Amino acid sequence: MLRTSALALGPALLAGCSALSVNPVFEVAKITGAVVASTIATGPSSARNSVYHEHAAISALCVEYNPRAPDPDFAPALQQELKLHEIDSRVYEPAGLPASCGFRLSYTAAIEWDVPPMGAGYKPYIREATLTLRDAHGSVLASSAYGLDSTFQMGKWATSRSKIAPMVTQLVTGFDR
Repeated sequence: MLRTSALALGPALLAGCSALSVNPVFEVAKITGAVVASTIATGPSSARNSVYHEHAAISALCVEYNPRAPDPDFAPALQQELKLHEIDSRVYEPAGLPASCGFRLSYTAAIEWDVPPMGAGYKPYIREATLTLRDAHGSVLASSAYGLDSTFQMGKWATSRSKIAPMVTQLVTGFDR
């Protein structure tokens, strides 16, 4: 019995092998901080600086591909969100936009690099983005933007799609939800 107890306690008494912390309150604070940081970093996104002019319902539009928007997920995420609003879309090079496009959507996106909470290396994230919806004559029907909150950077590590979703809803409905 004594030998079994000594074997069980032996590793706990060795430096570097202990599963027990010297200060458990500090460990709880670290874990709580990591959870809060992760929650803030992946939190909800919202549309900003939105402009919406009444317009006819849109069932299809052309998306102007932006090669200077460095996020490869941006255009596919944009199309997925448009599809949720029952809008068919096709992506075209700006010079290849067909004259038959009744509506066209252009976008910009800026990324930055940082290490995510509990991450091992640098990863890109969308820092800012804009969407502009125009009619066939080039008149702006709606526009919306996304930008990280400068204080807490809410949603910094959220997916591209979750950042784009409120902007698309704003463009299509005039409301952010």
